[in-house]
Amino acid sequence: MAADVFTWSGRAGDHQYNNPANWVDAVVPPNNGTATLVFGNAQDMAVTLPFAINVAQIQFQNTASAPYTFNTQFLTFITLSGGITSTTGGTQRIGDDITLNLTGSQNFNITSGTLELAGGIMGSGNIVKTGAGNLRLDTFSLFTGNTQVDNGSLIYANPLALPFSGTISASSTSYVGAENSNTLKSMLGYLDAATFRGAIGLGTAPGATTTTTYSDQIDVSNLTQYAGLGSTTSARLTGNIKVGANQDYRFSGGAGTLYVGTNLTNQGSGLLVNSLFGQPLTVVLQGSNSFGGNASVLNSVLVLDSQQAVTGGKILNIAGPGYAGATERFASSSTSSFLSLINATSPNAIAGFDSTNLAAPRTITEAIDLSVGGTRNDPYYLGTSSKVTLTGKLTPTVGDSLYLTAVKGGHLVVGSTLGNNIPGLVVGQANAFDPQGGIVEINGRNNYTGGTKILGGTLRVSNDAALGTGSVDVGTKSTLDLSTGTTLTNSFSLASGARLSGNGAVGTPGGAYFGSGAILSPGGANAIGRLTFNTGVTFGSGSVFEFNIGNLNGGPGTGWDLVNVNGLLNLAAFSNSPITLDLNSLSLTGAPGLLSGFDANQSYSWLFLSAGNIAGFSSDKFSFNTTDFANSLGNGNFFVTQSNTGLSLNFAPVPEPGTYLLFAVGLGVVAILELRRRKK
Repeated sequence: MAADVFTWSGRAGDHQYNNPANWVDAVVPPNNGTATLVFGNAQDMAVTLPFAINVAQIQFQNTASAPYTFNTQFLTFITLSGGITSTTGGTQRIGDDITLNLTGSQNFNITSGTLELAGGIMGSGNIVKTGAGNLRLDTFSLFTGNTQVDNGSLIYANPLALPFSGTISASSTSYVGAENSNTLKSMLGYLDAATFRGAIGLGTAPGATTTTTYSDQIDVSNLTQYAGLGSTTSARLTGNIKVGANQDYRFSGGAGTLYVGTNLTNQGSGLLVNSLFGQPLTVVLQGSNSFGGNASVLNSVLVLDSQQAVTGGKILNIAGPGYAGATERFASSSTSSFLSLINATSPNAIAGFDSTNLAAPRTITEAIDLSVGGTRNDPYYLGTSSKVTLTGKLTPTVGDSLYLTAVKGGHLVVGSTLGNNIPGLVVGQANAFDPQGGIVEINGRNNYTGGTKILGGTLRVSNDAALGTGSVDVGTKSTLDLSTGTTLTNSFSLASGARLSGNGAVGTPGGAYFGSGAILSPGGANAIGRLTFNTGVTFGSGSVFEFNIGNLNGGPGTGWDLVNVNGLLNLAAFSNSPITLDLNSLSLTGAPGLLSGFDANQSYSWLFLSAGNIAGFSSDKFSFNTTDFANSLGNGNFFVTQSNTGLSLNFAPVPEPGTYLLFAVGLGVVAILELRRRKK
């Protein structure tokens, strides 16, 4: 390691920055502006700072769940010449009794997670924010330089955190936000009209229990390059949005939800909702809008949630991946009226129906004709971003399968009968613009014969005859979930990365097969479950079993996952390409975390595959991924054994060396006593 890099160890345990024993090389960093301080996974992550520090750069590299805490004896001034980097993935905070003095251009490179600065900022150099993570300023600022955001988010918590002077510029992939209306009003005056191309963020502060309302006017009439108004969390906008005479109302950025209660009335404006791919903003229109142009949606979610959310027959253009939906409040909320407004020029476009009240999900009994009377033969999706149940007849576009999906955690329940008018069923999108996805649930008895394809998200099956008579293809990163009491008899195939989950049963003739990368997950993510295979199952090389355990005092299927196999359990893997057991520990609340009561010095055994007829067992056909097993394992190890009831996952502790010594001494004493007994 270079001589100017100093890594904190905390070995002394006294928290003192000036104690050499707390640094890896037992040397306190020099106070001359040349040192780079590295704070990683140390024994002691509390640091007491001296009054003044002059260093080049600070790096946070800790991956532990707890962040560093910095204490001062009174106040601390840190002079920086090379900025701060953070790769922690969590939230790291530098407290309000620490002031940063910035000399020259400073790079704040937050690759993931959030860095919060709560003290003061001084200096005249420029701040450059890079990395996909967040920089949150809850400071008082005497900083007089310019601020440039190249990537990720820069968030101002209060007006005092804004620069004392200077301008703010941003790239098209960045987000600059304010956590309240007063801060936003002040922040707009710092944005450089010629170089600000990012999103202007409206967000709710961390820990807040209600959505923040922005009631002041937002004047963006001089910003010709900005991406739009957005939110990383959620915000409600009731103040006027002032745009130029022929400037569109723009919304973009943050992947949160923006409730727009203000009236959008500029006749020279259209509506543009355009997010970065994979970071979809949800815009909910709740005002009386009369803007003159049409609306366009790309990589985003637009929900019409008022009687006059759009008026005058405005067309909703979905030119690529994107979602436009309407709640029961929208004046044209009848299915045919709403669908007539949709101009879907992409097969990944989604027209949806939503519920105003998520506590009382919406049921739609009206027929939904995606072909709009047989006039459309370009396929597009029917979906939701909330929770909606469909019971009326569903008609796909002419000659196409029925395409269904849910976005932003939505849940689309289809109780409609899917008959011969449905050539086939396609669920979800591969490489979807919304990484969160949602659930499509089929609970009717259906007789379509064209088969089912799951391209993304989750398809939940809640009726034995839900998927007609064709085969089921489950694509990468997709999930086929079987509800309790449901038996799937369709043949199915799982691509690498595809998942079978739930609490139902599989009765596929000839048995089920899990090939390389295919995942079996009883109960699903972060849930204990019990799956049954009534016609046998084969696990091939590279297949994956996700095993959740949440209660040591429970039993198979209640405290930890269980698979019941009626018929042959065939272990067709090879030792050089084994079956992987992904081990996930859950807290008693069901959340990922520490397994209550687990002791690495104790032995454990959990039955996870119940089967009376097993072929091909060998313990070396199993490997173990413990990345998501939060408890310390000490020197212990996992292994699988076979019994007459099935397969068990076992944990065995490895005794400390002292234990081996005591054991050896004990054996020696026993041997001496036995020798004496024989001599007598």
